[in-house]
Amino acid sequence: MLKDYFVAIYENKIQNVHQEHIADEVFNIGKPGIEKAINIFNQYLDNKADITMKWDGSPAIVFGKLPETINNIQAGTFFVSTKSFFNKTPKFVTKEEDLNQFNEGPRSALKDAFIYLQQLNPNGIYQCDLLFGGDKQKEIKNINNIEYLTFTPNTITYAIEKNSSLANEILLKKIGIVVHTKYIGKSIKELIPYFNISTKQENFLNTKDVWVIDAKTQYNSIILNEQQKKKLNEAINRLKSMNSKIDKSFFDDLNMLRPSYLIKTFINSQIREQNIVIGVVDNFLNNFKEWIFKNPRISDDDKRINMNIISKKDFESNFKRLLGAYKAIEAGKDIIVNSLNEDNKNSKIKAFIKQNNEYKLCGSEGYCSVDKNGNIVKLIDRLTFSAANFAKQG
Repeated sequence: MLKDYFVAIYENKIQNVHQEHIADEVFNIGKPGIEKAINIFNQYLDNKADITMKWDGSPAIVFGKLPETINNIQAGTFFVSTKSFFNKTPKFVTKEEDLNQFNEGPRSALKDAFIYLQQLNPNGIYQCDLLFGGDKQKEIKNINNIEYLTFTPNTITYAIEKNSSLANEILLKKIGIVVHTKYIGKSIKELIPYFNISTKQENFLNTKDVWVIDAKTQYNSIILNEQQKKKLNEAINRLKSMNSKIDKSFFDDLNMLRPSYLIKTFINSQIREQNIVIGVVDNFLNNFKEWIFKNPRISDDDKRINMNIISKKDFESNFKRLLGAYKAIEAGKDIIVNSLNEDNKNSKIKAFIKQNNEYKLCGSEGYCSVDKNGNIVKLIDRLTFSAANFAKQG
């Protein structure tokens, strides 16, 4: 069952500015990343997973009451910001002229957020994603011969049947947000993020101008059929096998590749250009080497360092095991995402993605899951949504 209380994300008190794909953790932290995936998959098998839906909102907005006095602005003053609130020198809005600190992109969203979100009388500091407001307004669209009230904050178009009570409610609102994180602390540096919050428990005031929802899924559990359980167990067993065979010293070599996050950058290029994540393991290393050689953004010195590392004894065999673990995590993640998307088909809010000028029904962008140690990861259909986001970015 989903927990009704807050779950701390990180023990080392960092802000919720970025969430990792579950499979990418094998590159980020090595063996603990594999163990994290095993723990999360087991929670789904035991029906004890903490799940929230990842809405495709944009931009991220941080709002609430300042935790401390900053630049003579008193603690407790209402503010809005982006993730730049967590900068070494925080940027935030407490009066309209402060909006000029921000680029044109988020400025209109922050303007509406500043005007309307204080009506909620927030009891702390929150992070949300904008669904509509600013320059992202609601529209009536005919999709597959049905009239919908829609909003498209980023890649996904969310649609509610036009004549429904929910559509009538949303039509009257000036701004829509999905709240997913609360921060607690006496100063910005001390803020700890808490996940899986309930807007009802936060006692936001009802307001005629703000449509606010939380990111909890509409289901308290995930129901896997026997075939899905079997395949998820197969993924777990493969992960355990791969984890036992990968040399610990291999991750030291992996961390020496330059620049940082080199493999993740390559994987994103695969998604962007070829619409695959890993593909055939035996081909991946050769494609990776070729990409390093041809990439003008990698210096000659870094290329030389990388090739010396890749040429080390046992690097290839360990690398292929790691890729096997990555693919097993992707397979397990897809089982979970597909099951959740199947459950969400009956939602009053439909999700469409536009492809070749046609709107196609899709699932959620993805979900976030927290393991028993409070670690949060993203479970996303990367070939659908990461590729679509890359295409939108040009």
